[in-house]
Amino acid sequence: DGGVARVTSLRESYFPTDLIRKSHTIKIELAEASRDSDRKHILNSIVRNKNLEADPPTTHPNYDAVNDAVKGAFAASLPILKAAAAAGGEEWTDTLDRLSKGIMTGTFEFYFNEFSPPLSLSQAREFVSHVPSTCNGLNIRHARGEAFECAIEGMIDCIGNANTMKRIICFDCKVGHWLKGGKDAGCQLATAIESSKHATSIEELALYTDLIVSGNVAEWASTL
Repeated sequence: DGGVARVTSLRESYFPTDLIRKSHTIKIELAEASRDSDRKHILNSIVRNKNLEADPPTTHPNYDAVNDAVKGAFAASLPILKAAAAAGGEEWTDTLDRLSKGIMTGTFEFYFNEFSPPLSLSQAREFVSHVPSTCNGLNIRHARGEAFECAIEGMIDCIGNANTMKRIICFDCKVGHWLKGGKDAGCQLATAIESSKHATSIEELALYTDLIVSGNVAEWASTL
């Protein structure tokens, strides 16, 4: 997938949504195989039991890890995210919880213009803040106004939770405050980056936004 999490999301957008939505019930330990010996081999491999012919345990932390990875991958698919956002409530929070436990790598991209109706302000922050900690980049695209400000708050949460952070991109995004633009949000992001453990590991910082304005040049100069 070239290290870009959204490629997986786009590929899975062609899957039947109803089937994807059932993915939250996946339990690898209860899965069936065409031959019981294959099932034993698979489950024993997951729990790292060298005796592949043994009866596999009914529960194991490695099962949970695999289940979380599969559920997280499906939760990142665009149809699931759009359906969960529209439904709101428990479906939204459950989807984000599964997303956060995924093990996707590379840059996670957010296309805010793909949500109709648009994400609420709280959803904008929650969405970005639940990126899996295994992702090492964020790319926010086409976010506007207060939703973009909330997305920045989510980015700050994500930066704090990430194992590694190498890329931060905001493309075609704008706070658009009539007087100060994105000054305050820009200050918050600059401060978060500078104070994070990733301050020296970030390889790309591209902000096609109004987050850098005359009123916060000093903060960004210090960060860079």
